[in-house]
Amino acid sequence: MNLKRIVSSIGICSILFISGCGVENKVLSTAKAVNPKMTSVVVNKVVKGDISKKVVYIGKIEPKQKISVVSKIPGVVQEVNFDIGDMVKKGDALFKIDDRDIRNSIEDLQAQIESSEISIQTQEKQIESLKGSQFENQLNQLNQNLKMAQIQCDEAKNNLEDVKKLFKEGIVPQNDLTKSENAYKKAKTSLESAQKAYDLMINSINEENVEKAQKQLEQAKLNKERLEIALKNAQNKLNDTIIKSPIDGVISKKQIEAGEMVGNNSIPFEIVQTDKVYVDAKLSEQYIDEIKKNSSAEIYIDSVSDKAFKGQIKYVSPAADERELTYLVRIEVDNKQNLLNPGMFCEAHFNVENKSNAVLVPTEAVLQEEGKNYVFIAKENSLAQKIVVKTGLQNEKNTEILSGLKGEEIIITKGQNYLKDGGSIKVVEK
Repeated sequence: MNLKRIVSSIGICSILFISGCGVENKVLSTAKAVNPKMTSVVVNKVVKGDISKKVVYIGKIEPKQKISVVSKIPGVVQEVNFDIGDMVKKGDALFKIDDRDIRNSIEDLQAQIESSEISIQTQEKQIESLKGSQFENQLNQLNQNLKMAQIQCDEAKNNLEDVKKLFKEGIVPQNDLTKSENAYKKAKTSLESAQKAYDLMINSINEENVEKAQKQLEQAKLNKERLEIALKNAQNKLNDTIIKSPIDGVISKKQIEAGEMVGNNSIPFEIVQTDKVYVDAKLSEQYIDEIKKNSSAEIYIDSVSDKAFKGQIKYVSPAADERELTYLVRIEVDNKQNLLNPGMFCEAHFNVENKSNAVLVPTEAVLQEEGKNYVFIAKENSLAQKIVVKTGLQNEKNTEILSGLKGEEIIITKGQNYLKDGGSIKVVEK
């Protein structure tokens, strides 16, 4: 494929050539039938219009956006919801990591926070009682709390021992054992808090004890804040076990299966956005100055469609590649029907010169002799006149005439190869 061949911006040469062959045969046969001395011809009016010169380069289709999806946390993959080629929306859950350990950690932290809240309330009441006259009543209340906490702790311990036996026999699952262990830890912590509160009340009759209780209250509050931060981090970690798509797109790569271990450095999924694609073409310095950002370009892929895909130039490299000595030009093309796939090669057609109100004749009408261009025009006396012309822009359909024609002549487009200046003609088709 010639990367720099000039193509038509107005028509397709092959269609003209096929129809032209039929007309040419008609001209020859008619010429013989009408008059051996007359040449049958087809004519057209010389017109004024727009003409452009295009250059063609090979381009490669690239996705507008390509995202590598990674997991923020390591873990065992529990489920995978998409495969290569699937369409995804932003926010779709691509895969999920086993979250049981994180959930258990959250439950444990919540229990510790509850215990710390009880401790804070106890410390506050302790300080208040030390400063008032309700010491005895509060001491009795704390004693009752201590007894109740002891009972609950004993019950939780006994329950844990029973569950352990059942777990060893395979009767209950691991999750039940974990819950019993957490319940015992919580009851034990509550008992310790109740014991501390009671002991503090007993030994806190003087100002020194009041000061000490205040410091312990402050420490309990700091401990609660620390636990709340840890809980928030654990909850964020739980959210991170569901890995979601950051964009709308198509799965282009998948390197993950359920049951596998995923790490922070692996790339389980790759997603490309293809509602719009880029065409990257490398242009020579010959035409790079004629290519402007935001101007249009046409993309052709024979395997997809015989029609052009319209594109807009988004980027023109300001410097040449040192190795290839070419300039990268990037074109954005709408791809809502997903006809253009990343990796495809295509032809990128660029307008490098345009003219308006130019005198135009069909390219097939222009002949050459001894390095000069000429055309035949039909005169009113049924004679052909040979006129030397100077040509400008040319494409597969039309040629610009810079001099030699005014733009009002009747140009001979078929049969001219058999004419001489002043030869007799018979117009068979206009």
